[in-house]
Amino acid sequence: TIIRRLSPVVRPEGEVSEHFVHAPWFLIETIDREKQQVIKRDYVENEYTTQERKKGLLVGNWLLSLKPDEVVIPDGSTGTAVALLRKAGVEIRSA
Repeated sequence: TIIRRLSPVVRPEGEVSEHFVHAPWFLIETIDREKQQVIKRDYVENEYTTQERKKGLLVGNWLLSLKPDEVVIPDGSTGTAVALLRKAGVEIRSA
């Protein structure tokens, strides 16, 4: 009943980013689904924001290494990172 949800954000404690792989930060939430309660929140900086080539692949693999159960993406986001997450069985939710 405990899941890890990742969301792209513009800064710690900030709103959801309009961009997925270009998001400067990601919020990692540990959630108890039964109680519908956030147990823990952490923020990690996206070190690939300035990467010019293969950004989707790099961000996708990095996000997979964080072992998410669920990822929130901005409406309409597609690409390599989203495809990698889907293929790995991560639940994709629209922001």
